[in-house]
Amino acid sequence: MIDAVPGEDPQDIAVVGGGMAGMLAALLLARDGHRITVFERDDTDLPETADEAFDGWNRGGAPHARQSHALLARLHRILAQRAPDVLDALAEQGATELTVERLLPPEIEDREPRPGDDDLVLLCCRRLTLEWVLRRVVTAEPGVTWRGGVGVAGLLGDGTDV
Repeated sequence: MIDAVPGEDPQDIAVVGGGMAGMLAALLLARDGHRITVFERDDTDLPETADEAFDGWNRGGAPHARQSHALLARLHRILAQRAPDVLDALAEQGATELTVERLLPPEIEDREPRPGDDDLVLLCCRRLTLEWVLRRVVTAEPGVTWRGGVGVAGLLGDGTDV
């Protein structure tokens, strides 16, 4: 596990929601050395394969789960820097990287790369493929506890504790 930010003690952190944003937050925070508990309302077992996930994984909290997604370059850049294993797993499951030269309209004749083009990569895949890969990685990550079937109705604060 990566050490917590220098000068900071590891924190116990609750992540409410086990969708893409919640899982990414949990993964990155855990890799910074924090202890994470993910509370996910849906109580579903992870299918064996990404294809099985697409065919029958019920993600009631994500009604658009079977749609294709194009994930912005910022996410690709964050994954490349902080979770390259996730990018590798997505590639193994058929995710496609769209680079600038592939996205340029045919009318643009000057296709010479420009500085920063390497950071402008979109990631295209089924949302369920991304969720399936993330859930496999997140639930295997040291420091992460997954609590499926637990909805959160609110938070209670006591001083600096929640």
